[in-house]
Parts: sequence; structure tokens; C-alpha cells
Amino acid sequence: MAHQGTDGTPRRVDLIINQPVWNAINYLQRYTFLNQFGTELRQDGYSVRVFNRQADLLGAYICEPAADTARQCSIEELSSTGRGAFGGRPRNSLIPR
Repeated sequence: MAHQGTDGTPRRVDLIINQPVWNAINYLQRYTFLNQFGTELRQDGYSVRVFNRQADLLGAYICEPAADTARQCSIEELSSTGRGAFGGRPRNSLIPR
């Protein structure tokens, strides 16, 4: 859902994702998705927020309002639930199973 910002709120796109799919990808894949999606939308002056169907915020790529095209944007929130932060255990891990 796109919010145009006509009511004084920042322009943003809210995505509702499938929670099992989100949980199936690792943290770096989530970061990449959010960063690429956010980078594309910031060109049109939008921020991006990702929610599940229960309206829990899972990730946000927020751009500060600016009069020029040099908008400052960053990933402000990113869920690390689901698979491990990097998608599994490192090889030769010293952590016992």
C-alpha cells in the first residue's frame, strides 16, 4: 500500500509479506531485499516498511525528508527472527551441537 503523504505524513510504501517466506530467508537476504527495494523507491521520495499479516513491523528503510535529491536513508529496523542471522552454523564451529 502506498501512502502519498498528502495528509502530512511521510511518503511511504507498506508491504505485507508472507511470514513463512520471510522466516525462510536469512538476515543478509532480508537486508538485501529491503535495501534494494528501498533504494528504488527513494528515487521517488518514498520510504519502505515491511509488515506481516499481524501488523508486526519486520523491517523499515526510512528516508529523511529533504528538499533536494540527496535524501539520507537507512535501514532502521530489521527482524532477525526465523533462521539464523547468517543462515546457519559456521563450518568447524566450536559450539557443541
